[in-house]
Amino acid sequence: MAGPVEQPGGRGQRRGDHARVDLAEVYEPAIGTPENMSSDATETFKQTPTLTAAAMDKTATLDRLKAVEREIREAKQKAAEAKDQVLRNARKEALEILEAAKRDAEAEYEAYLRSVEEAAAEDREAILAKGRQEAEEIRARAQQRLDRAVAHLVRKFEDGVLHAAAQGNE
Repeated sequence: MAGPVEQPGGRGQRRGDHARVDLAEVYEPAIGTPENMSSDATETFKQTPTLTAAAMDKTATLDRLKAVEREIREAKQKAAEAKDQVLRNARKEALEILEAAKRDAEAEYEAYLRSVEEAAAEDREAILAKGRQEAEEIRARAQQRLDRAVAHLVRKFEDGVLHAAAQGNE
């Protein structure tokens, strides 16, 4: 049939090296050779072609390769879907964590603001109490001075009246 044909990329060969495959060895057993053909030419077409073990192995190997390639594509697709799902879950979880942190920060801010307002109210009350106390002390001192001033004026008045009465009696 045909002579040797170079096939690129055989097993264990570097790129560019070619393996020599004799096509007659590959195809003749499947089709038949002149030695095993009958003398009647029509009988050749009546026979069902039989595949040899080598040809069947190649077909099975090709089918296995296709199945493996399909499995690889499916695995890649599943891995891509799983990656996308993991990323979606991670983004969702990150958003939830961010929202929880925001709520916590707002709660802490509110608590801090309340404590500052309470401290300011306490300080205000302390300042007002101190002011009231000082005002009361000032009022008490003023009252004492007023009492002394009134007593002094009453004495001066009485002295003046007494003095005037004493001069008028004289």
